[in-house]
Amino acid sequence: MLEVLDLSDLKQKILDRIKEASVIFKPGSSSSQWRIRCPICGDSQKDPNDTHMYLRCTSDPTEPILYKCFLCPNNKGGRVDRKFLEKMGINPDEFSELDNQIFNKLYSVKKVDVKLITGDPVMNSPQMYYIQHRLGIKFSKNDLDKFKIIWDMDSILQYISNERIRNTMPNNHNTVSFLSDDKSSILTRVFNDDKPSWKKTRIINSNNRVFYSIKSDIELFTDGEITINLAEGIIDIISVYGNFNSGPNSIYTAILGIDYISGIDHWLAKGIIGPNINIRIFIDSNINEKDLKKHLKKYKWLFKNISIYKNAKFEDFGTKPDKIQAVEISV
Repeated sequence: MLEVLDLSDLKQKILDRIKEASVIFKPGSSSSQWRIRCPICGDSQKDPNDTHMYLRCTSDPTEPILYKCFLCPNNKGGRVDRKFLEKMGINPDEFSELDNQIFNKLYSVKKVDVKLITGDPVMNSPQMYYIQHRLGIKFSKNDLDKFKIIWDMDSILQYISNERIRNTMPNNHNTVSFLSDDKSSILTRVFNDDKPSWKKTRIINSNNRVFYSIKSDIELFTDGEITINLAEGIIDIISVYGNFNSGPNSIYTAILGIDYISGIDHWLAKGIIGPNINIRIFIDSNINEKDLKKHLKKYKWLFKNISIYKNAKFEDFGTKPDKIQAVEISV
């Protein structure tokens, strides 16, 4: 684990100081959001009670306080730093921890685009061969790019300051590594059977539950259907993507465990809810279907449909098409 400064107390102090300096300070749409009048554009001149700037302050100790104004040109946003505090009329020297180098290093990983970390797909590589041979599917370069495989491990080393983690990072010789959704972890499948099948390397501290999702572009405000596909493991969800693709506006997420409900909650928290949303859950053979159906019943009214699928020919869906016979279980 990275030895990082826990900034929870610092963030609360900064938030309290912003509250003191604000004419209006009120809760936003979630417990981690607040609204203030924008110190950059001056906010609404017609109504002095309008607040167009949102502050986001989560419990994640490595995530700074973020701001975004919906009245500023181009919706001005960023992190609360020295310049922002000065705009608020607050002396930034009150908070010297803002300049903490480890914190800034960690935050750089969070804000770097996934593409810059994972790199371009390397065709004819051991990683590509393993996935295609394991699943019996020939993926295109565009497909492989969506899988968030770290094709060059050196591309991420530059962001890691902890020497122990740098020295224990997986290589690209006998493994394939995937980047988690929050960029906090590298999830590695080892090819050799005499070693553990999976290894998780935490590259930055995070209080978030770790998920893996295939990259996709979702049109949230469409009247058409959106489908959320959930499976236990990364290879399983890539197989679902290849063998049971639900078309445009689809999400593919590995919950990295047996708590399928957590996957639904994860997307609910992001606003994926409504009568046009389908949930498809691809379970392993060791899952208790009755218990899962019981837990899913309270979610049925939130979505158009919830379906469970089990492979009648194999223990999971992470295998070749000739070993897959999907059986739907009604919820």
